[in-house]
Amino acid sequence: MERGYCLNRSGVIRHAVLGKTLLDMAKDDYADPATAQQSKQLMRMLLNHQLGGKTLHTRELINDLQKL
Repeated sequence: MERGYCLNRSGVIRHAVLGKTLLDMAKDDYADPATAQQSKQLMRMLLNHQLGGKTLHTRELINDLQKL
């Protein structure tokens, strides 16, 4: 997580993201549905890592609003 994405040489797939997705993200191009989906998953994973298991209050707020 702290080093960014790197080539997987171990054969163990943990959080695979297409190279095209990373290139699209670098260009700020989210037109491809696969890029948009993988980018969303990647950002959620990174946020969860940074939060250390804590919940974002904005996430709680959005969840509460959706229940109304």
